[in-house]
Amino acid sequence: MPPYTILSLETRLPTLTPTAFASYYDNTHVPIIKSAVGSAFPVSHARYYIKRQPDTTSPLVFIGDSSKVDYDAVVVMTFESEEHMGQFQKMYAGEEGRVIRESAEKFIVASELVVVGLFASRFGSCDKGLP
Repeated sequence: MPPYTILSLETRLPTLTPTAFASYYDNTHVPIIKSAVGSAFPVSHARYYIKRQPDTTSPLVFIGDSSKVDYDAVVVMTFESEEHMGQFQKMYAGEEGRVIRESAEKFIVASELVVVGLFASRFGSCDKGLP
């Protein structure tokens, strides 16, 4: 079975700085997720935080309208399979996930959350040795 990957666009609460958001996510929220779901945790949980203009909270945008960048993190979670992702989702939605949801309320704007499934057109290495 091929891996199953989801992408999440996450917006910080307005009371948090981008630095505080990233710190809470990495040092508090991810350990809570790992503890709550155990072996259902994704094989990869990569968090990419939006770079900001120097001395501001405005996103660093090279092409396009910066006002459309209303999220603070792009999170890519890869599971062994769709079944593995289903186990994670079941635990997240169940009693085990209550502590995860409570933690998320402390730093993420739930109404802005977007989570989508992805598929890869290629697996393995691509040009210039990049994954």
